[in-house]
Formats: sequence, structure tokens, C-alpha cells
Amino acid sequence: YSDADLEHVWEALFTMTNLFREVAQPVADQYAFSYPSGDDARVTAFLRHVRTLPPDAARIYEEES
Repeated sequence: YSDADLEHVWEALFTMTNLFREVAQPVADQYAFSYPSGDDARVTAFLRHVRTLPPDAARIYEEES
């Protein structure tokens, strides 16, 4: 569990996602399900991007011109 420090919360989130991935992949294999690795990678990239945003960010991504 994390305290209320923002960096600790982020670290706890990424620790949880890593643990989930480590368990979910072999469980999926055991029951002949496919693990959505692409979704996992996209969600992880999104979270890493959000983590870098300034506190006053109005948008997650800049609009493309």
C-alpha cells in the first residue's frame, strides 16, 4: 500500500500493473486464453504519459494540426 505522496501512488500503480501482468499471462496460458499484450502495452504507455503531465494540464494529448 502507498501513502498519499503522489510519486508513491504512481509507483504503487506500476507495481500493481506489473504484478497483474506477471500473474495474468500464465493464467491466460493455463486456460487457453490469449493475454491482450497490445492492450497492456498501450495502457502502460498511456499511464506513463499521464504521469509526465504537469499538474495544470488541460489536455492529455496536444491536438494535432
